[in-house]
Amino acid sequence: MALSYMDIQQLKKIARQFAIAEGEITHVIPVDGGRINTTFKITVTQKNDTVSYMLQRINTKVFSDINAVMSNALLVTEHLRRKDIQTLEFVPACSGGYVYEDYRMTKFIHAEIFQTITRPRDMYNLGYAVGVFAKGLSDFDVNRIVDTIPNFHNTKVRYNDLLMSAINYCYRNRDKGTIERVGYSYEEICTANKYHDLYGVIVDAIDHGDIPMRVTHNDTKLNNVLFDRKTNTPRCLIDLDTVMKGSVLYDIADAIRSGANISTEDERNVFKSLIDLELVREFLKGFKDGAPNLLTKKEIELIPIAIQILPLELGIRYLTDYLNGDVYFHIVNSEDNHNRAKIQFALAEDIKRKMDDISRIVKEVFD
Repeated sequence: MALSYMDIQQLKKIARQFAIAEGEITHVIPVDGGRINTTFKITVTQKNDTVSYMLQRINTKVFSDINAVMSNALLVTEHLRRKDIQTLEFVPACSGGYVYEDYRMTKFIHAEIFQTITRPRDMYNLGYAVGVFAKGLSDFDVNRIVDTIPNFHNTKVRYNDLLMSAINYCYRNRDKGTIERVGYSYEEICTANKYHDLYGVIVDAIDHGDIPMRVTHNDTKLNNVLFDRKTNTPRCLIDLDTVMKGSVLYDIADAIRSGANISTEDERNVFKSLIDLELVREFLKGFKDGAPNLLTKKEIELIPIAIQILPLELGIRYLTDYLNGDVYFHIVNSEDNHNRAKIQFALAEDIKRKMDDISRIVKEVFD
């Protein structure tokens, strides 16, 4: 993202609405990588030092209740800090609270962010970071958390939303003589339908009390972990907008979905979307070490099916956004969300083929 002179001046003005250090703002740099919010690194130069911050504009189309988003993030970070677990530190707004218009700011943490897994140890570290986060919040009262995106991981609801989006798309375009996006998506809609019996497994287990309700991150991709620049060990999870109540299985499975796929979410060749079993094992080992004795027997039992559900769910979300006009995920090309859905469904198919191996790995790690 290229910033104009006027963009930079406006962002400097916004940054000054927060309690940042005295000095001249010398750098305003866009930070790429996020699909939802827009982020900038702000650097203040003082006489003998520089101080940096992350200024982020919250996507209010996705997060309509910014105050609830910030309340969750502040509660969670305060709880983790009391346990000496490193986490984000939000900068107060000069007018009070932690939000100015639709912006918020955190202190910059000097660390690395990796976009892709390059070795098994990276996946172990991702698992460890997710485990530390889950263990650190295991005694947090989940009733204090607000669901900022209702039914975020309710796969049954997500599937129904997809069907309604397809119907609504056809209705909106009934006079145009074409329903091309539904037509292009026919195969993917059939794939989503084929697995609909899976979608209630985790949701129903929570509702029936078979597995505990926990505080969950809900976006445990590798690039949401900060790593130490010298040791490459994980320091903390970032991007806390989707912190809500749910099952830790979502965080485990989403991390495996994103990290153990040998391809990427924006890959165009579905035949390259394959699960790497060694990376699955490394993540689970790291999670177990980061959160010893956290999981219940039933949670462990449901890990393999959760690993299958999450790419299906994300594929459904991408496809729904495609039919809704690409209002949620950032896109560059008009077919991005459709292609992303194809990749996730292809990954789910490969996971299905390898379910016996995944179940064996889960048993070996946790036994």
